[in-house]
Amino acid sequence: MKWGFKEGTLQLNDVSEYQTLLRLKKQRFRCKTCGKTFITETNVADRHCSIARRVELAIAEKLSQPLSMSMIAHMKHVSPTTVLRVLHSLKKRH
Repeated sequence: MKWGFKEGTLQLNDVSEYQTLLRLKKQRFRCKTCGKTFITETNVADRHCSIARRVELAIAEKLSQPLSMSMIAHMKHVSPTTVLRVLHSLKKRH
């Protein structure tokens, strides 16, 4: 049965050089038999992640250019740790 909403904010790619955020309301559900709650999933971002997949792809693209991680982080409005996490995820895929 429906069990309210959970609000979250996702970071999207920049639009006209402005940082873009998406306020998202996800529907919560509760199982009548076991009592557990769960949230609908979206295809914009991974589960428990507040950065859109397209932003991660843009960071991966910037990593192929001769730029520092801190410069990429500044350009994409994320932390240098996030850039490092995307770099490590690229290594796991290959």
